[in-house]
Amino acid sequence: LMLLRFLGCTVMSDYFPIITATGIEFTFTHVAVGTGTSVASAANTALENEIARFPIAGGGMVTGGQAVSINALITNHANANPQNYDITELGFYGIDGASNTVLFAIYRQNTPLISKVSGADIAAPFVLGLAALPVNNMTVQIDTNTSQALALITKELTTRINTHAV
Repeated sequence: LMLLRFLGCTVMSDYFPIITATGIEFTFTHVAVGTGTSVASAANTALENEIARFPIAGGGMVTGGQAVSINALITNHANANPQNYDITELGFYGIDGASNTVLFAIYRQNTPLISKVSGADIAAPFVLGLAALPVNNMTVQIDTNTSQALALITKELTTRINTHAV
């Protein structure tokens, strides 16, 4: 089991690293969301019911390599039908040293983590604990277009909060 910190909550059950080998090369590239609810296991190679994958909008290796910070911008997606759905599973994807797309880790639960509503974008920050893995060859690939959109959303939210502060 690995540690997952999502929106300030620490969750440990049903979160499994898929890659555990030493000496790996790995670059985090996407966060996938889905609606699967069965128990996750280290044997999973995909989400149970993937809705969409989103490029990483920000993050990086946390100092000391004990964790990785990943920010995703969950937007409307053509694969989602309907556009309103409850996200109950997350997958963290990337590419290995041989350029294969690989599911690094998966988290799944029976109750919604996030309710996705049509027309609403969700900025979702994650921190994955990596203390048990070799992290010397791990990186985070940030999609610059998505990171700019996330920055604009953050600026707008900050402006609204400051405008309505008491």
